[in-house]
Amino acid sequence: MKQFSPALIGLTASCILALHGQAGAARLGFAPPADYFTGGGPRAVAVADLDKDGNMDIVAANETGDSVSVLLGAGDGTFEPDREYDAGAGPWDIAVDDFDWDGTPDLAVANRKGGSVTVMKGDGIGSFLPGEDFRCGPAPRAIATGNFDGDRKKDIAVANEGAGTVTVLLGRGDGTFLPKRVFNIGGSPSDVIADDFDGDGRTDLAAADRDGNMVVVLLGDGGGNFDPAPGTLAGGAPVALASGDFDKDGSRDLAVADKAAGSVSVLQGGLVGSFFPLRDYSTGSGPSCVTVADFNRDGKLDMATANAGSSTVSVLTGNGDMTFTEAVDFVTGGGAFSITAADLDKDGFKDIVTANPADNTVSVLLSIKGGGRQ
Repeated sequence: MKQFSPALIGLTASCILALHGQAGAARLGFAPPADYFTGGGPRAVAVADLDKDGNMDIVAANETGDSVSVLLGAGDGTFEPDREYDAGAGPWDIAVDDFDWDGTPDLAVANRKGGSVTVMKGDGIGSFLPGEDFRCGPAPRAIATGNFDGDRKKDIAVANEGAGTVTVLLGRGDGTFLPKRVFNIGGSPSDVIADDFDGDGRTDLAAADRDGNMVVVLLGDGGGNFDPAPGTLAGGAPVALASGDFDKDGSRDLAVADKAAGSVSVLQGGLVGSFFPLRDYSTGSGPSCVTVADFNRDGKLDMATANAGSSTVSVLTGNGDMTFTEAVDFVTGGGAFSITAADLDKDGFKDIVTANPADNTVSVLLSIKGGGRQ
């Protein structure tokens, strides 16, 4: 277990900026970050109630530490010191799901150096058993979970950056998986997400091809197999994806973090799993991850990116019509590489967590409501 350092909290009011929504929406900003130490080089972060106490907890995948850090939440936006668990070689991404049908959250970790996925079963009180490794492909960089074959058991998809492929591991429902299935998309896939992109009720996959500046959709047949659809151009070096219905038309749209371009691309979805590029929005330097949430509670989805080059997050509020406001930036820990959003303090508003490999921390940015508190 790593020695915990108290949260590092900057208190300058100049760090608190406001997000302005439409009429009736809350005025919203984020407090300066509270930083908590993790293992070495956290590359990914996820939030879930790991110990089933009703409070959100944080888990981070530590690349240089070959470990996972678990920080249990108090329900007020603060967290206990991290507890570390061994993973494979070079953890790069992490997902939380119930792989053994016991009602308890488990972890799946993509090990970029090890070419494997480590699955760690949870005990329901915030601890995890030693993991079991499953081979996937060269340089797995991203992981997604879902029910890909209609049997209600949780499956795993992994983007293999070193092979231009996506590996699918179909779950048996006991925390183990069937032999891998490999689907070629070409290029250098840096992210994969799961959603129903063509509206047929079956889970599909979307991958970001960094070298080809493309987003490639793999349409699922409901039996665990996938067929590639024509790719869609994004910005320069797309490295991360998030999905949501940005214009409330019933189709899934995409936000794409374009690392080389310093932007986030908005792609409008159609009913056949196709996407149409609309506009790129500037972010901080080197956006490496993107998340989607309704931060100001106006009923319209917003976007936020983690910007590794500027150690910031950029928040763009949505107008509900596929357009977004200009980005507002908030400071994080060093080299913010991953981002997620959840209500950490039970105030009804989404907060932000980033993984910061440059200083071995996760940053917690709690939402602040009301113009009088800016």
